[in-house]
Amino acid sequence: MHILHVIGRSIGQIYFLPNAMSGWLMLGAVLLWSPPAAAFLLLGVLTQNACAYVLRAPAEDVHQGVYGFNGALVGIAAYLLAGFGVRGALCAILGSAVCAGLQYWLVPVLARINLPGMTAPFCLVASVFSLFPASWGMPAESAAVGGVAGIMRGALTSFSQVMLAGAPLTAAIIVAALALGSVRLLIFGAGGAAVGIVGGLAITAGSVSEGLTGYCAVLAAMALGVALPVASNRRTRILTAAGAALLSVVILAVFHSLHWAAFTWPFVLSVWIVVGVHGWLGQATSQRRRL
Repeated sequence: MHILHVIGRSIGQIYFLPNAMSGWLMLGAVLLWSPPAAAFLLLGVLTQNACAYVLRAPAEDVHQGVYGFNGALVGIAAYLLAGFGVRGALCAILGSAVCAGLQYWLVPVLARINLPGMTAPFCLVASVFSLFPASWGMPAESAAVGGVAGIMRGALTSFSQVMLAGAPLTAAIIVAALALGSVRLLIFGAGGAAVGIVGGLAITAGSVSEGLTGYCAVLAAMALGVALPVASNRRTRILTAAGAALLSVVILAVFHSLHWAAFTWPFVLSVWIVVGVHGWLGQATSQRRRL
């Protein structure tokens, strides 16, 4: 039962939600979209957690799924980039093992400068994967849907694109899983998706109807609105979350203009920037008060 809880929480932690039932629902959502992707997701979760055991990572972190969510994302990316076979499985295993090491050694270093690790280990590993030959490329995007229907589809699939899936049914199940575990996370995520849609339409940072302009905004809003709030005041927290979500769209547009694989880098970088600026402003305010 313990390992089932860890697996579920590992998947839920992709959305800052250490809820085992929600995590298993999310796995079911991925399974409906792509059984091979779900299999590789599980492979990544199990590998990273096994490596965490070898590293003697903090038991509470493992129990809460902290040593599994990056492996889950790496597993899906390995399937999409390398295919369902030996090569893809090796990428999932090796990449998830590296994520465990990064979580164990790099994330504490980032914490010393008050920066959260989040999906940085996944981004680093997936970015290395993306350097391989073009034959490893991701599947082509679905045809864009225009008008109001496209906007509604984009708002929904912003949630599933976090796990590299653009299927509306998968997205709907993920939304239900979030509602089951944390309505606050869902509300902030929906707000982030809205910012991502509006920002995407204004900046043309990607396919709006496929959720490709909103998935990083969803995570950024969840992070600074609920999981890693830099302000206790609700109004300031909302504005901070919205600002980070919009910044993620801008960073995503930069990645696209440079033809770089974005993964969740825009989310990570936008949160780091906002957290860094907030910390700098806090220090400046404290210094002025001492004068």
